[in-house]
Amino acid sequence: MDSTSRYIWAVVGVVGGAVVLKIVSKVLSALRNRAKTVEGFPGPKTHWLLGNLDTLTNDEHGLTLMTSWSRLYRGVYALWFGPAMPVLVAYHPDTTQAILSSNEPKDEGFYCFLRPWIGDGLLVSKGEKWARTRRLLTKAFHFQVLQSYMEVFSQSTNVLLNKWRQLDGDHAAVELYKDTSLLTLESLTKCIFGVNINCQDTDVSHPYATAVLDMLVLMNQRLLFVPHHNDLIYYFSLSGYRFRRACRVAHDFSRKVVRERQLAKQSGVTDDQRKTKYLSMIDILLEARDEDGTGLSNDEIFDEVDTFMFEGHDTTACGLSWLLHNLATHPECQEKCRREAIDVLGSRSTLEWEDLPKLQYISQCLKESLRLHPPVPFVARRAANGVSFADGRRAPNGVGIVVDINSTHRNPDLWPDPEVFDPERFAPDKVEKRPPFSYIPFSAGYRNCIGQQFAQNQMKTAVALILKNFELTHDASRPPVRDPKFVLRSKTGLWVHLKQL
Repeated sequence: MDSTSRYIWAVVGVVGGAVVLKIVSKVLSALRNRAKTVEGFPGPKTHWLLGNLDTLTNDEHGLTLMTSWSRLYRGVYALWFGPAMPVLVAYHPDTTQAILSSNEPKDEGFYCFLRPWIGDGLLVSKGEKWARTRRLLTKAFHFQVLQSYMEVFSQSTNVLLNKWRQLDGDHAAVELYKDTSLLTLESLTKCIFGVNINCQDTDVSHPYATAVLDMLVLMNQRLLFVPHHNDLIYYFSLSGYRFRRACRVAHDFSRKVVRERQLAKQSGVTDDQRKTKYLSMIDILLEARDEDGTGLSNDEIFDEVDTFMFEGHDTTACGLSWLLHNLATHPECQEKCRREAIDVLGSRSTLEWEDLPKLQYISQCLKESLRLHPPVPFVARRAANGVSFADGRRAPNGVGIVVDINSTHRNPDLWPDPEVFDPERFAPDKVEKRPPFSYIPFSAGYRNCIGQQFAQNQMKTAVALILKNFELTHDASRPPVRDPKFVLRSKTGLWVHLKQL
């Protein structure tokens, strides 16, 4: 190599080295700045590269670990997802109230996997769009509308009961989530679309039901496999192709029903002429108007319909299956619920709106089950404007904040013997003794779940009718293992044995 070549390579080396040093300097500066953003918030020991990812897992162990950290680091603590992404975790009512009472937006990084399905619906939208949509959708959950759905809840539950009656053996084993998922999917499509897809019929596999169930499985798989967090990698993967295909099926169905309802209204076909006793949510969305007469666009209606389906189906199925499993594990509570259901229902197979307040002990058991097994164990916010806590600390602008509902519900300062299933915690004379934001299974504050009453009514109806007809026994050979993904399921399933009464 001649002197000129050596000179050129020397210059290239110096310039290249300078560029590398500049990049390294910027990365280190960014890491230091990131670290400074959460100064004052202690947390578990971190790995220099992985942060807390080497110890924090998305399973039963991870839930238990976060609960132990919540008892060690009071109020709020910091977790690191890699070397440069801090997240604050809040679990005490004093801190969760500061977050949930604010109007901070949802954390996009936590919910972005849902957007291809639900678009910019109420769950993920923010600012004025969210406020307007929330205002327009409130009518869809008015008590007069919810009252009309009681017959739908009873009908769908009775389909499940008839299916269970055909099982072989006096103590047939069933996995609860599988059946409750189809139950809630069938009733939800009736309430949202005014259409019965008969998905509980084992001889029928409706494309929409299959697509919804496929998307839920695929989203959970994507959440676990970090390379698929990248949109480009996921797009070219087999799972990405399957997810897009399921999305198309679901969107084609929902859009077809919406357009049919629009045409029916234009032609003057009313619900009375269709001989239905309830107003579907699509009809309510089509009629929703601002003060100036502006309604929701077609795209906004599509997004809200898909959001209702995601939020109302899987979360309710999980809540119901955990409740039934908890009652199977505690036969004395189950028997007390059964006596209450029989007293209220008598010989009827349909629960009425006026019956709901009479199901007091069933309501207590439901609340206690939602405390121990909240269907959504975490919600995430982005501190766009910063959040100040009662102890004087402040979450800096832009940092993600996770509200750990599971640990809030297992805080021994709020719930004595928190791991024990005790419905008496929610007896009328004890409810008011707890501080606000100590019980938040449907979140709380500005962005609480708009459909929480809908979900609770369906769960109460199903439990009352099921216990009137069946005795549930815990399957000790297959204990549940909590599996927190988008919702709280069991990795081993929720198995019980059925005895027809």
